[in-house]
Amino acid sequence: MQKTVYFVRHGQTEYNRKHIIQGRGVDSDLNEKGRNQAKLLYQAYSDIDFELVVCSSLKRTEQTLHHFIESGLQKENTADLDEIGWGEHEGKRATKKMKRDFDKMLVEWKSGNFDACLQGGESLNELKSRVERIIKQIEAKDESSIIVCSHGRTLMCLVCMLAGESLTQMWRFSQSNTAVNKCQFDGTSWTVETVGDTSHLKMEEEHG
Repeated sequence: MQKTVYFVRHGQTEYNRKHIIQGRGVDSDLNEKGRNQAKLLYQAYSDIDFELVVCSSLKRTEQTLHHFIESGLQKENTADLDEIGWGEHEGKRATKKMKRDFDKMLVEWKSGNFDACLQGGESLNELKSRVERIIKQIEAKDESSIIVCSHGRTLMCLVCMLAGESLTQMWRFSQSNTAVNKCQFDGTSWTVETVGDTSHLKMEEEHG
């Protein structure tokens, strides 16, 4: 079945603002800026006849799509959309050692070692398995117009896969808060039309 899916990253949290690592083990709320970003997102996309909202199990995603849900759209939650687990790094402000460990892991990923992970965290292969399940679930849904809210690293992985690229190229699909990725499924294959669009936030920038 043909469908159009908008994959969106959640709005800003205090952890984002303070550069504290979140991951799937930190269930943080949107801050004031994040709530305003969610409002601007709704204003920009409320004219689309979405049939379904899909969020991760973490409340920052559902809060981001709050206005869509309040308009009466059906909502589903799935932990497969959660952010990657960053293990012992979660809930902490990055130290020099943590940054070295993270950079080392990224080098491994870019070289094709997708089993590399932080201590106690998920590997890229584990995240990929979750993302593959999500893609199959969305492909099988009856709805043809869907908005999905997830997390930065998860969306980088997902959009990279939908674009048919190796995950060694995942860095090309960067996602800022409330970034929108518009993707089309023709019943057989995916086309990525838009990556990381934040044009809806220009109003925020213009008005401070």
